[in-house]
Amino acid sequence: MNRRLLPLLLILLLLLSTLTGCAGSGDFSGAPGGGQEGGTGQTGGGQSLSPEEQKLQTAVDPSSVFLPDIREFLYIRPSTDKNYYADGHQFQWNGSIPIAAYEDVEKELTALLTQPRYQLELADSFTDPHYGNHVQRYLYRYTGTNESITLLPEKYEEYEFHVRLTLSRYLAPNYDPEYFKITLEFNRNFQLEDPGIRTGRDITFLRDGGTGAVITKAPEGGSDSDGGSNEKEWCTPCGGSGNCSKCGGDGEIKKFQAGLGYVSQRCTSCGGRGDCKYCHGDGER
Repeated sequence: MNRRLLPLLLILLLLLSTLTGCAGSGDFSGAPGGGQEGGTGQTGGGQSLSPEEQKLQTAVDPSSVFLPDIREFLYIRPSTDKNYYADGHQFQWNGSIPIAAYEDVEKELTALLTQPRYQLELADSFTDPHYGNHVQRYLYRYTGTNESITLLPEKYEEYEFHVRLTLSRYLAPNYDPEYFKITLEFNRNFQLEDPGIRTGRDITFLRDGGTGAVITKAPEGGSDSDGGSNEKEWCTPCGGSGNCSKCGGDGEIKKFQAGLGYVSQRCTSCGGRGDCKYCHGDGER
């Protein structure tokens, strides 16, 4: 009898051993599973920013002098590329863009300039009622420690800046309401770099700094198209910049008056608009 029961007892022992092993395996698999789920959540959070965005938001050495190259951000050369006073430089783009998209580009540019990598803080922002135009100015101060980045002069001392962004729309009845200007003035000791990101808006630039053709640029991944038969000639008086040759695009000139010194006055050549009177700011004729 005992010999007959022995195989059954062995089978029961094997079954108990198997069940106990399965239970143990279930307990351990539960712990790693929870850990993996938490790890995935952390990774997902880290992947919410692209490498380029992470770079922009990473603090840098205080002595660094990086500045985003807006030419790369807008993916086209500016129509104006010139020195600004002794230590400054100026880029300017003239273009056409729907009002809503214009406001989006304004937000993109101001957000880009205040990324931690560039060590810029907004010192002042104001609307300049520039003789019928809507002119929004943003003045930035460099917060780093590099002494080569000096303030650039302005008509009024309180408006001195290291970087100035100006966006202009033309509200006069004889102007296209979608016509606009973007102007960036900065200390030339900044080190321009490709920020790695691009504007997400369609912008029709009135001319490319190299050819004078009407250029339409699509967002990143799109294609460029030139004006073809619509290509015009450079405006000789302004050299294609679209700026008034008398006031340089400021809309104001300084004249010396006895007892008062230099006083800013409205430019009589452009009527204060800052545009070349021959091409009306297009840079082409």
